[in-house]
Formats: sequence, structure tokens, C-alpha cells
Amino acid sequence: WMATLVTGAAGRLGGAVARSLSEKGMRVIATDMHDLKIEKGGGTTGLLVDGDFHRVDLRDMKEVQGLPWEDIERVVHVAAFPGPSREVSPGVILERAKDPKIGLETVSQSELLIGNVASAWNIMECAARAGTKRLVFSSSAFSYGYSHDPVAFVPKYLPIDEDHPQLPYETYGLSKVIGELSASLLARASSSPTTPTSYVSLEFTNIIKKEAFDSLPWPDPSPEPRESRKIGQNGEKLLNFGPEYLPTLLMWGYTHEDDVVDAHILA
Repeated sequence: WMATLVTGAAGRLGGAVARSLSEKGMRVIATDMHDLKIEKGGGTTGLLVDGDFHRVDLRDMKEVQGLPWEDIERVVHVAAFPGPSREVSPGVILERAKDPKIGLETVSQSELLIGNVASAWNIMECAARAGTKRLVFSSSAFSYGYSHDPVAFVPKYLPIDEDHPQLPYETYGLSKVIGELSASLLARASSSPTTPTSYVSLEFTNIIKKEAFDSLPWPDPSPEPRESRKIGQNGEKLLNFGPEYLPTLLMWGYTHEDDVVDAHILA
């Protein structure tokens, strides 16, 4: 009975994906660098039925190689540092991320980038070598340039589609671009009948928790003009969030977490 490997199963999204697959009667092998959290009633954030859980640091190739790949037919790679980091790229204003609704990762920009890229590559390479049929990569619209500085990204055109250039402003988005390129590389290299792995990358805007959904719409960061009092490192006045930027601010969007889970299952 072949299984689906779900990474990041101790997290909210990965755990929900693992639960959904398990409830549909599929065998799930789950992994995370953290233990599954015990919930009230004795359940966990991961599997609802008996399943295999492996505590693995996906940044370590030897640990990833130690997973039971002979039993894995499909992979859903959700595990990642979600970002944004408490550090930001030079020139990016983090004022938007001060909103309490947005959690900040304690890892540095470089740790976030290196960790996400290494974990994605290790999982993808092992999946390709094992000849798994399908790998779903949980990517992000941040790969196109969305940023927690609401005025940093101005699209080249609308609506944004897969042909829009990927111009990330944060290392989180950059890590997703590299993850997608890694999948493309392996898809090209694995195009022979003996290595039939196929890949799909799913790009989401911010994922909103179901308990926060009813509180939408949230106010724009600055619906009224105001003078910027922020000064950059070189003494320059930083951009304000006045009405001239509202077209960009109003592009901020959210995807309901249930829809994100369903997309991973359908992929």
C-alpha cells in the first residue's frame, strides 16, 4: 500500500493536508523537524488515524535519504520557514509586518533562504531518485514580488499570471523561485520513462486562517495621506503610504486555508 509523504506535518497547513489525506483513506507518511503537537482530546495537529511520523530535519540530506522512499508514491512538500523574517532585505519597509495578524519568523534572512532551498532540493532529489509519481511543491505568490512592505511591489501587468516575471523582494519569495526552478530542473532531467516523476508548484497569496476570515476586510495600511517621518540609513526620506500607492495596497489578497488544503489534495 503506497503512501503520500507530507512534509511540515507539525505545522498548520501541513497538518491539515495530512489529516485530509488520512480522512480520505490514504496512507500518509508525515515528517517535520518538530514533534506533532498534542491537542485537546488526545488528537494531534497531524494524522487522525494511525500513520508513520518521522522527525527529520529536511536540511540534512542523510536524514531525508533515511525516509522509507520505497513506500512513497507521492510527495506534498509543505515544510518551509514561512516568512517574513524579522530581518528584511535592504530598502524594504517592515511597517506592514508590525500588524499583529502577521507572524514574523525569528530566523535571519540567510537562514530562511538556505533552509527553504536546501529542504526543497533534498526532498525533490530523493523523490526523483526513488521514482515517485508526483511531487507537489507549496510555493507562493511572493515569488512574483509580493512583500510585507505594501508599496515595494508594482506588477508589470494585471492580472498576474504564470508568465509574469518573478521578481521577489524578500528571501522567502526568492526561496520559492529557487524551489520552482529546482523542480523544473529535475523535471527536465527526469523526462525518461524510467524516471517518471511529475512536478507541480502551487502559488498562493497570504493564507488566512479560518478563524480570521470573518474579520475581513481589514483596513488598508494607510487609507489617508500622511507625511512620512521615517528616515533611511543614508538620511533619505522613505516612502509614505499615501493615496498614490493605494492601487498597490488594494492588491493585497488572502486565500482561505481550506481552499489551500483542497488545492494540495487535488494537485
